[in-house]
Amino acid sequence: MTKQVDVDATGWVLISSGKTRGVLENNTGSAMKVRVEDVGVVPPDSEKWGHNLPLGKVFIWEKQSSAVDVYARLVNGDGVAIVTEG
Repeated sequence: MTKQVDVDATGWVLISSGKTRGVLENNTGSAMKVRVEDVGVVPPDSEKWGHNLPLGKVFIWEKQSSAVDVYARLVNGDGVAIVTEG
């Protein structure tokens, strides 16, 4: 399933919940930070660190044994990211 997700710089946004694989495309207009957490673990908004995802790039995740939650936030501004889960 492919969907659009609103992302901003104020806090972590849940991109995908409980899926074993997916693709996140950063077409938001800003650099993005990405975190992969165990299902149900929400990173605090005060933590601004994560994997760097430059504008125009994709982040791919795949876990064979267990599902994960994927969170994202922008470095600045707001925008819409494209997510495909499988």
